[in-house]
Amino acid sequence: MNMYPTHGEGQDVPKGMLDYFFPEAPRPGLPYDELLTFDVRPLRAALHGGTVDEITVRPLPKHHYPIRRSYFFRESERPAELTEAKQKKLQKMARRGRLCGFLEKIENGMLLMISSEDEQTVEEFAAAVSRALSHSLPESEPWHGPVTMGFRMPQLLPEEDPAGL
Repeated sequence: MNMYPTHGEGQDVPKGMLDYFFPEAPRPGLPYDELLTFDVRPLRAALHGGTVDEITVRPLPKHHYPIRRSYFFRESERPAELTEAKQKKLQKMARRGRLCGFLEKIENGMLLMISSEDEQTVEEFAAAVSRALSHSLPESEPWHGPVTMGFRMPQLLPEEDPAGL
């Protein structure tokens, strides 16, 4: 069984394992469910530091984030610096709106991926990012890549611990 074959379509090995070990909790099989992920990196400091014994993760909402959009802010249009204060404000707004996604610097600009239950929440958050960058809001495109629970801006996360979880 090969998850990532060089030819053809790979098998959903995680689904097989979960269905076998947890038969009472089958995956609902909604479109793009296989692209939902969870990032443990933000929890590492508390876990490794011994300040917590356990962490409870919020359950996945029933809607499974059907609206998934990406925006590319071109560097050539000179976006404003995303200060730490602006990052924290956007992070707080994303938590309140229960958005998933990321904002990260990539070659030639910034990539924003937002996933939510409804179109209006996505549009409002994209507009807030646009204002924070002092940049015109680019056209959105459907996002077909992985969606990680929560909203992250990699520059805010602590450095990855190679021997970590």
